[in-house]
Amino acid sequence: MEPSSTSPGKLVVAHPERRAQRALHRLVGATSCPVHIVADGAALAEVVDGDTIAIVDAGIARAMPELRDRSARAWIAVPGEGLAPAEAATVDTLLAAG
Repeated sequence: MEPSSTSPGKLVVAHPERRAQRALHRLVGATSCPVHIVADGAALAEVVDGDTIAIVDAGIARAMPELRDRSARAWIAVPGEGLAPAEAATVDTLLAAG
């Protein structure tokens, strides 16, 4: 499915930690796009489509590299382990895919 030029799209935040979900929702919640929160890769795969900007925990991204093959407007990785930096190879892979 290709993104619609008239659709605002949607943001999907995928993170296993409730506290991080709330923080990420506060960061992106002021947009005109609807925001969906999911806790794992399986739930993320169900809601991602061509109008999605997906904000994904690095742990989920590493566990499910096939996610980047799904059509989306953008894939954005956030570091796992709180604010610890993500491994450079993980970031490079996600940037190349998105």
